[in-house]
Amino acid sequence: MADEKGFVKWPEPAAAKKRLRNLNAERLLLFLLAIFLATNFFSGLYERNAYTDHQDAESEIHQTSTVTPVKRQGPTVPKQEAAERADQESAPMEKYEFWSLILTAFIVYITAKYTQAAYLQLEKLNESVGAATRSARVAERALTELEVPCVSIAEIIPHVLDQSATTPKVQKHPWIQYTFRNDGRSFAKLTSVFGVLRPHSEIPFKPDYTGLGIDHAVFFIGPNSTSGKVGWRAICPITITEDDSNSLLQQKTALIFCGFVRYEDAFRVKWISGFGWRWHPHDNGMYLMGDDRYNYSRKDEQDADLSKPE
Repeated sequence: MADEKGFVKWPEPAAAKKRLRNLNAERLLLFLLAIFLATNFFSGLYERNAYTDHQDAESEIHQTSTVTPVKRQGPTVPKQEAAERADQESAPMEKYEFWSLILTAFIVYITAKYTQAAYLQLEKLNESVGAATRSARVAERALTELEVPCVSIAEIIPHVLDQSATTPKVQKHPWIQYTFRNDGRSFAKLTSVFGVLRPHSEIPFKPDYTGLGIDHAVFFIGPNSTSGKVGWRAICPITITEDDSNSLLQQKTALIFCGFVRYEDAFRVKWISGFGWRWHPHDNGMYLMGDDRYNYSRKDEQDADLSKPE
Protein backbone atom coordinates (compact mmCIF):
# COMPACT_ATOMS: atom_id res chain seq x y z
CA MET A 1 0.00 0.00 0.00
CA ALA A 2 1.43 3.41 -1.02
CA ASP A 3 0.63 6.89 0.21
CA GLU A 4 -0.16 9.96 -1.89
CA LYS A 5 3.55 10.60 -2.46
CA GLY A 6 4.16 7.11 -3.77
CA PHE A 7 6.05 5.80 -0.72
CA VAL A 8 5.24 2.38 0.62
CA LYS A 9 3.33 2.62 3.89
CA TRP A 10 3.47 -0.49 6.02
CA PRO A 11 0.48 -1.13 8.34
CA GLU A 12 1.31 -0.73 12.02
CA PRO A 13 0.80 -3.79 14.24
CA ALA A 14 -2.21 -3.75 16.57
CA ALA A 15 0.03 -3.94 19.62
CA ALA A 16 1.94 -0.86 18.52
CA LYS A 17 -1.30 1.08 18.02
CA LYS A 18 -2.51 0.03 21.48
CA ARG A 19 0.73 1.16 23.10
CA LEU A 20 0.44 4.49 21.28
CA ARG A 21 -3.14 5.02 22.53
CA ASN A 22 -2.12 4.18 26.10
CA LEU A 23 0.79 6.59 25.88
CA ASN A 24 -1.48 9.41 24.65
CA ALA A 25 -4.01 8.73 27.43
CA GLU A 26 -1.26 8.75 30.03
CA ARG A 27 0.06 12.06 28.74
CA LEU A 28 -3.45 13.60 28.88
CA LEU A 29 -3.94 12.39 32.46
CA LEU A 30 -0.60 13.82 33.50
CA PHE A 31 -1.46 17.14 31.87
CA LEU A 32 -4.80 17.38 33.77
CA LEU A 33 -3.07 16.44 37.00
CA ALA A 34 -0.50 19.16 36.41
CA ILE A 35 -3.28 21.77 35.94
CA PHE A 36 -5.00 20.64 39.13
CA LEU A 37 -1.84 20.75 41.20
CA ALA A 38 -0.80 24.10 39.81
CA THR A 39 -4.22 25.56 40.59
CA ASN A 40 -4.12 24.39 44.19
CA PHE A 41 -0.54 25.55 44.59
CA PHE A 42 -1.26 29.12 43.49
CA SER A 43 -4.47 29.16 45.55
CA GLY A 44 -2.53 28.26 48.68
CA LEU A 45 0.11 30.82 47.82
CA TYR A 46 -2.57 33.53 47.49
CA GLU A 47 -4.11 32.64 50.84
CA ARG A 48 -0.72 32.78 52.49
CA ASN A 49 0.00 36.24 51.08
CA ALA A 50 -3.44 37.50 52.16
CA TYR A 51 -2.92 36.18 55.69
CA THR A 52 0.50 37.81 55.86
CA ASP A 53 -0.95 41.17 54.78
CA HIS A 54 -3.67 40.87 57.44
CA GLN A 55 -1.11 40.19 60.18
CA ASP A 56 0.98 43.16 59.09
CA ALA A 57 -2.08 45.42 59.21
CA GLU A 58 -3.00 44.33 62.72
CA SER A 59 0.58 44.87 63.89
CA GLU A 60 0.57 48.43 62.59
CA ILE A 61 -2.75 49.15 64.36
CA HIS A 62 -1.42 47.93 67.69
CA GLN A 63 1.76 49.96 67.33
CA THR A 64 -0.02 53.27 66.48
CA SER A 65 -2.84 52.95 69.08
CA THR A 66 -2.52 55.30 72.14
CA VAL A 67 -5.31 53.70 74.14
CA THR A 68 -4.03 52.17 77.35
CA PRO A 69 -5.54 48.77 77.82
CA VAL A 70 -7.60 48.28 80.98
CA LYS A 71 -6.18 45.77 83.34
CA ARG A 72 -8.55 42.96 84.16
CA GLN A 73 -8.48 40.06 86.48
CA GLY A 74 -7.53 36.79 84.75
CA PRO A 75 -6.53 36.10 81.16
CA THR A 76 -7.82 38.42 78.43
CA VAL A 77 -8.29 35.63 75.87
CA PRO A 78 -9.45 32.16 76.77
CA LYS A 79 -6.91 29.39 76.15
CA GLN A 80 -9.18 27.51 73.76
CA GLU A 81 -9.66 30.62 71.62
CA ALA A 82 -5.89 31.24 71.57
CA ALA A 83 -5.22 27.66 70.41
CA GLU A 84 -7.82 27.96 67.66
CA ARG A 85 -6.28 31.21 66.52
CA ALA A 86 -2.80 29.60 66.44
CA ASP A 87 -4.14 26.72 64.38
CA GLN A 88 -5.77 29.16 61.98
CA GLU A 89 -2.52 31.07 61.64
CA SER A 90 -0.48 27.96 60.88
CA ALA A 91 -3.03 26.37 58.52
CA PRO A 92 -2.12 28.40 55.36
CA MET A 93 1.58 27.70 55.86
CA GLU A 94 0.96 23.95 56.27
CA LYS A 95 -1.31 23.96 53.21
CA TYR A 96 1.36 25.75 51.18
CA GLU A 97 4.06 23.30 52.27
CA PHE A 98 1.83 20.32 51.49
CA TRP A 99 1.03 21.43 47.95
CA SER A 100 4.65 22.45 47.40
CA LEU A 101 5.67 18.89 48.26
CA ILE A 102 3.01 17.47 45.95
CA LEU A 103 4.13 19.73 43.10
CA THR A 104 7.79 18.75 43.59
CA ALA A 105 6.89 15.08 43.50
CA PHE A 106 4.83 15.64 40.37
CA ILE A 107 7.69 17.46 38.64
CA VAL A 108 10.05 14.61 39.54
CA TYR A 109 7.55 12.08 38.17
CA ILE A 110 7.06 14.04 34.94
CA THR A 111 10.81 14.38 34.48
CA ALA A 112 11.30 10.64 34.99
CA LYS A 113 8.53 9.76 32.52
CA TYR A 114 9.82 12.08 29.82
CA THR A 115 13.37 10.84 30.40
CA GLN A 116 12.11 7.31 29.89
CA ALA A 117 10.22 8.35 26.76
CA ALA A 118 13.32 10.11 25.41
CA TYR A 119 15.41 7.00 26.09
CA LEU A 120 12.91 4.81 24.24
CA GLN A 121 12.83 7.22 21.32
CA LEU A 122 16.63 7.21 21.26
CA GLU A 123 16.65 3.42 21.14
CA LYS A 124 14.19 3.44 18.25
CA LEU A 125 16.28 6.06 16.49
CA ASN A 126 19.42 3.95 16.95
CA GLU A 127 17.59 0.93 15.51
CA SER A 128 16.45 2.99 12.52
CA VAL A 129 19.96 4.35 11.98
CA GLY A 130 21.40 0.83 12.22
CA ALA A 131 18.90 -0.49 9.69
CA ALA A 132 19.63 2.41 7.34
CA THR A 133 23.37 1.83 7.72
CA ARG A 134 23.00 -1.87 6.92
CA SER A 135 20.87 -1.05 3.89
CA ALA A 136 23.45 1.48 2.71
CA ARG A 137 26.22 -1.09 3.10
CA VAL A 138 24.26 -3.65 1.11
CA ALA A 139 23.62 -1.08 -1.62
CA GLU A 140 27.26 -0.03 -1.64
CA ARG A 141 28.39 -3.65 -1.87
CA ALA A 142 25.94 -4.24 -4.72
CA LEU A 143 27.36 -1.28 -6.61
CA THR A 144 31.06 -1.72 -5.80
CA GLU A 145 31.31 -5.53 -5.83
CA LEU A 146 28.37 -7.12 -7.60
CA GLU A 147 28.11 -4.52 -10.37
CA VAL A 148 31.84 -4.16 -11.05
CA PRO A 149 33.20 -4.89 -14.53
CA CYS A 150 35.25 -8.01 -15.18
CA VAL A 151 37.55 -7.81 -18.18
CA SER A 152 39.21 -10.85 -19.78
CA ILE A 153 40.38 -12.15 -23.15
CA ALA A 154 37.53 -12.57 -25.65
CA GLU A 155 39.21 -13.91 -28.80
CA ILE A 156 42.77 -14.82 -29.80
CA ILE A 157 43.92 -15.22 -33.40
CA PRO A 158 47.45 -16.71 -33.62
CA HIS A 159 49.83 -15.81 -36.43
CA VAL A 160 52.57 -18.28 -35.57
CA LEU A 161 53.01 -20.62 -38.53
CA ASP A 162 54.72 -19.54 -41.72
CA GLN A 163 52.00 -19.80 -44.33
CA SER A 164 54.48 -19.63 -47.20
CA ALA A 165 56.39 -22.74 -46.09
CA THR A 166 55.56 -26.10 -47.64
CA THR A 167 56.06 -27.85 -44.29
CA PRO A 168 54.95 -26.67 -40.83
CA LYS A 169 57.32 -23.99 -39.65
CA VAL A 170 57.17 -21.21 -37.09
CA GLN A 171 57.78 -17.82 -38.63
CA LYS A 172 60.64 -15.67 -37.40
CA HIS A 173 58.48 -13.13 -35.63
CA PRO A 174 55.23 -14.81 -34.56
CA TRP A 175 52.44 -12.61 -33.23
CA ILE A 176 48.86 -12.90 -32.12
CA GLN A 177 45.82 -10.66 -32.27
CA TYR A 178 43.39 -10.56 -29.34
CA THR A 179 40.31 -8.72 -28.09
CA PHE A 180 38.72 -8.18 -24.69
CA ARG A 181 35.30 -8.77 -23.24
CA ASN A 182 33.54 -7.40 -20.17
CA ASP A 183 31.41 -9.90 -18.24
CA GLY A 184 30.44 -7.35 -15.56
CA ARG A 185 27.23 -5.36 -15.28
CA SER A 186 28.85 -1.93 -15.62
CA PHE A 187 31.16 -0.39 -18.20
CA ALA A 188 34.96 -0.69 -18.02
CA LYS A 189 37.40 2.02 -18.98
CA LEU A 190 40.58 0.34 -20.24
CA THR A 191 43.60 2.48 -19.33
CA SER A 192 46.57 0.24 -20.20
CA VAL A 193 47.20 -3.10 -21.88
CA PHE A 194 50.31 -5.27 -21.94
CA GLY A 195 50.79 -8.55 -23.80
CA VAL A 196 53.91 -10.47 -24.78
CA LEU A 197 54.49 -13.69 -26.76
CA ARG A 198 57.65 -15.55 -25.85
CA PRO A 199 59.03 -19.14 -26.09
CA HIS A 200 59.99 -20.87 -22.81
CA SER A 201 61.69 -24.18 -22.25
CA GLU A 202 59.73 -24.46 -18.99
CA ILE A 203 56.62 -22.67 -17.88
CA PRO A 204 57.77 -19.86 -15.54
CA PHE A 205 56.58 -19.94 -11.96
CA LYS A 206 55.47 -16.36 -12.39
CA PRO A 207 54.46 -14.60 -15.61
CA ASP A 208 57.33 -13.00 -17.49
CA TYR A 209 56.28 -9.43 -18.24
CA THR A 210 59.59 -8.39 -19.77
CA GLY A 211 59.60 -7.32 -23.38
CA LEU A 212 57.57 -4.72 -25.18
CA GLY A 213 56.11 -1.60 -23.62
CA ILE A 214 52.63 -0.97 -22.30
CA ASP A 215 49.85 0.27 -24.55
CA HIS A 216 48.13 3.23 -22.84
CA ALA A 217 45.34 3.75 -25.35
CA VAL A 218 42.06 4.38 -23.48
CA PHE A 219 39.08 2.31 -24.60
CA PHE A 220 35.60 1.73 -23.17
CA ILE A 221 33.80 -1.62 -23.09
CA GLY A 222 30.13 -1.69 -22.16
CA PRO A 223 28.58 -4.19 -19.76
CA ASN A 224 28.27 -7.76 -21.06
CA SER A 225 29.94 -6.86 -24.34
CA THR A 226 33.26 -7.14 -26.18
CA SER A 227 35.67 -4.72 -27.77
CA GLY A 228 34.28 -5.83 -31.12
CA LYS A 229 36.63 -5.30 -34.03
CA VAL A 230 39.05 -3.29 -31.92
CA GLY A 231 41.98 -5.55 -31.11
CA TRP A 232 45.50 -5.56 -29.73
CA ARG A 233 48.69 -7.31 -30.86
CA ALA A 234 51.37 -9.20 -28.99
CA ILE A 235 54.62 -9.76 -30.91
CA CYS A 236 57.46 -12.09 -29.98
CA PRO A 237 60.42 -9.80 -29.08
CA ILE A 238 63.04 -12.36 -30.20
CA THR A 239 63.73 -13.92 -33.58
CA ILE A 240 62.72 -17.58 -33.90
CA THR A 241 65.52 -19.68 -35.42
CA GLU A 242 65.21 -23.02 -37.18
CA ASP A 243 66.06 -24.90 -33.99
CA ASP A 244 63.53 -22.83 -32.03
CA SER A 245 60.89 -23.65 -34.59
CA ASN A 246 61.57 -27.38 -34.36
CA SER A 247 61.46 -27.27 -30.53
CA LEU A 248 58.13 -25.48 -30.61
CA LEU A 249 56.64 -27.91 -33.15
CA GLN A 250 57.86 -30.87 -31.10
CA GLN A 251 56.54 -29.18 -27.92
CA LYS A 252 59.96 -29.28 -26.30
CA THR A 253 59.48 -25.60 -25.66
CA ALA A 254 56.25 -23.66 -25.13
CA LEU A 255 55.13 -20.46 -26.83
CA ILE A 256 53.41 -18.54 -24.02
CA PHE A 257 51.25 -15.48 -24.32
CA CYS A 258 50.68 -13.57 -21.08
CA GLY A 259 49.89 -10.05 -20.01
CA PHE A 260 47.48 -7.84 -18.09
CA VAL A 261 44.91 -5.11 -18.59
CA ARG A 262 44.20 -2.23 -16.23
CA TYR A 263 40.78 -0.60 -16.17
CA GLU A 264 38.48 1.58 -14.08
CA ASP A 265 34.84 1.11 -13.14
CA ALA A 266 32.08 3.72 -12.95
CA PHE A 267 33.26 4.80 -9.48
CA ARG A 268 36.86 5.29 -10.70
CA VAL A 269 38.01 2.29 -8.73
CA LYS A 270 41.04 0.78 -10.47
CA TRP A 271 41.18 -2.92 -11.34
CA ILE A 272 43.67 -5.21 -13.04
CA SER A 273 43.15 -8.55 -14.78
CA GLY A 274 45.89 -10.94 -15.88
CA PHE A 275 45.84 -13.73 -18.45
CA GLY A 276 48.02 -16.62 -19.58
CA TRP A 277 47.70 -18.70 -22.78
CA ARG A 278 49.81 -21.30 -24.57
CA TRP A 279 50.06 -22.03 -28.27
CA HIS A 280 49.70 -25.67 -29.37
CA PRO A 281 51.08 -26.74 -32.78
CA HIS A 282 48.74 -29.69 -33.38
CA ASP A 283 45.79 -27.41 -34.19
CA ASN A 284 47.44 -23.97 -34.24
CA GLY A 285 45.23 -23.00 -31.28
CA MET A 286 45.58 -21.08 -28.02
CA TYR A 287 44.73 -22.75 -24.72
CA LEU A 288 44.37 -21.28 -21.25
CA MET A 289 47.26 -22.04 -18.91
CA GLY A 290 48.64 -21.03 -15.51
CA ASP A 291 47.13 -20.58 -12.07
CA ASP A 292 46.09 -17.39 -10.27
CA ARG A 293 49.54 -15.97 -10.75
CA TYR A 294 48.73 -15.71 -14.46
CA ASN A 295 44.95 -15.43 -14.44
CA TYR A 296 43.48 -13.01 -11.90
CA SER A 297 41.13 -10.10 -11.44
CA ARG A 298 41.59 -7.80 -8.44
CA LYS A 299 41.77 -4.21 -7.32
CA ASP A 300 44.87 -2.46 -8.53
CA GLU A 301 46.55 -1.70 -5.20
CA GLN A 302 49.74 -0.76 -7.03
CA ASP A 303 47.82 2.11 -8.67
CA ALA A 304 50.44 2.81 -11.34
CA ASP A 305 49.53 2.50 -14.99
CA LEU A 306 53.11 3.13 -16.05
CA SER A 307 54.50 0.08 -14.25
CA LYS A 308 54.03 -3.66 -14.47
CA PRO A 309 52.33 -5.56 -11.62
CA GLU A 310 54.54 -7.36 -9.16
